[in-house]
Amino acid sequence: MNEQASPGVAYLIECAEETTIDSRLFAIYEALAEAGGLIPQEYLIKVARETTAGPKQQLLIRLIGRASRAQLH
Repeated sequence: MNEQASPGVAYLIECAEETTIDSRLFAIYEALAEAGGLIPQEYLIKVARETTAGPKQQLLIRLIGRASRAQLH
């Protein structure tokens, strides 16, 4: 990831990498999407590429879109 992550984004990514509970992961992914910016987008893209499950991947794709729109505001 190219740029310095804000402390909040860095914490969310750290939490996502430490948990295996899907409900908690999705809450973290949604928070990353709301934060917007390049680092959340890159992280969500990485997770989507590693995901083979259809519904989970579809959700990640929607969140990537949300993160990219949040970056524009």
